[in-house]
Amino acid sequence: MGREIVQLRLMLDELSQGRPAKDRTRALLTAAGFEGALARSLGTGASRAARGSSLELKHWLRERVGEKLSCRSGLVEAPGRRLIACVGPSGVGKTTTLAKLAARAKLSCKRSVRVLSLDTFRVGAVEQWRRYADLSGLSFEVTPNAGAFHRVLHSATEDLLLVDTAGRGTAQDDTSLDACLRGLRDLKPEIFLVLPAWLRARDAERAVEQYATPAATGVVITKLDETDQVGGVMHAPLGRELPITYLCDGARVPEDIHDAAIDRVLDAIFPEQA
Repeated sequence: MGREIVQLRLMLDELSQGRPAKDRTRALLTAAGFEGALARSLGTGASRAARGSSLELKHWLRERVGEKLSCRSGLVEAPGRRLIACVGPSGVGKTTTLAKLAARAKLSCKRSVRVLSLDTFRVGAVEQWRRYADLSGLSFEVTPNAGAFHRVLHSATEDLLLVDTAGRGTAQDDTSLDACLRGLRDLKPEIFLVLPAWLRARDAERAVEQYATPAATGVVITKLDETDQVGGVMHAPLGRELPITYLCDGARVPEDIHDAAIDRVLDAIFPEQA
């Protein structure tokens, strides 16, 4: 079977050699999930590379995407107090991402952690966090409004403050978070836009617009184990020049979260180009 697949790929490469360079480049970018203006921008200048094999063109595109990618790592491990809030649509993995970060900070970095939940809308969200906090030895608070949020921050002494938000398909949640973050002096918040790897380009761009306030400082890509086409979600970080901070590829806590690195992201975009 493996030999037959290799032969089919070779045949497809041979057939594609006669296609115009622009068409070959566009086909590879579309196969990876890139669309529209971003795909056209990424394909600019590919004519010379497209004269070679598909493998050479993929390598050129990999380098091209890599030039535009930005990653930040080590945010949980960095010294000093830090506040991290996760925002994004419902079901993308915000709560699971925060649970992974909390576990990493507490177990691997021996840092103290407090979780603040603004999610009083999703059924069972608070109970879920209470159970996890009890099992993990985390401090946990429900802060349904800005006043409660600031009271907790005033008394909190933990190294890491993690903020869970509701994803209700509107910007109402982020307006609430924005109000909670106003007036902070001692903490510069990190706002992570959490998006699933299988998201289409148009939906990724819409999510960036929808969760524009407060402004995101990074993007977390989740559910990498559920797709092999992740170019669509890359429209979020590449379209706004946002760094990717973490990659998640499963539900295990804390094993399935990884610091973002450009090579790791490129391997996800172009899985055959390991």
